Amino acid sequence: MKIDDDMLLNTYQLLKYLDNLVVTHSVQENAFYCKPLYNNTVIRVKSSHLYVSREDYPFNNYHTYCQGMAYIFPVNMAHRLYEKSLSTKLLPMEDVYIGLLG
Repeated sequence: MKIDDDMLLNTYQLLKYLDNLVVTHSVQENAFYCKPLYNNTVIRVKSSHLYVSREDYPFNNYHTYCQGMAYIFPVNMAHRLYEKSLSTKLLPMEDVYIGLLG
């Protein structure tokens, strides 16, 4: 399900969509459902609140991650995300951080 920038989320339709995924067993165990962002540049300007050092993240661009507006994932993934968070350095962009955990 792709969520566009200029769209309001119809929660009734979302629930129908999720129910259908569950009924058809098409929910993938390690899947995020979200609006993906691709190839965003890491901010290296020290005065920015989104600054990330090369030590914290050595690449010039972030790997694909979910926009923080909303993400949906299977319940059993929550515990794995939590466990991974205990050993993953926190980044100022929580969207990217959640993506790294996933």
